[in-house]
Amino acid sequence: GIKDSEREQAAAAGVDPVEHTIAYDGIAAVVHPNNPVGQLSVQQLSDIYSGQVTKWSELGVEGMGDIVVVGRDASSGTYGSWEEMIVQAVDDSREYIASMLQMQSNEAIKSQVASTEAAIGYIGLGYLDDSIKVVPVVPLEGGDAVVPTEATVADGSYPVSRGLYMYTN
Repeated sequence: GIKDSEREQAAAAGVDPVEHTIAYDGIAAVVHPNNPVGQLSVQQLSDIYSGQVTKWSELGVEGMGDIVVVGRDASSGTYGSWEEMIVQAVDDSREYIASMLQMQSNEAIKSQVASTEAAIGYIGLGYLDDSIKVVPVVPLEGGDAVVPTEATVADGSYPVSRGLYMYTN
């Protein structure tokens, strides 16, 4: 949603922003197609993106070496959403690992992951294709891993989804 600073800017300009949810988007965890990982939990993703886990072997994936963590640049809304729903899901003092490769777009993340066997990234549902492998996510409260699809985002069962908003005066 709108940031406090943006709301203040709007008020200073005489605008009273009214929020309208226009869509929902799932943010998919993606890996190289050769990565045998079958699923990851919100906890494990948080551990990866905050640097608590740095080797694929710590997640039961052998022969993949160090995890190459890929994400969006800090100015991206997706960066903020992933930080809130994944990095800080377990502990809100957690921060992104300093070595994360910060990319300018979903396409750049997809390209990096598709060309880096040990990489993990996150991209919006609309950017998924066969160049990368989607990783089903186990919700924080447990249960079965959920594949991000239009249906699982719409019904709220996929744990990494968010509203997309438009604002009017």
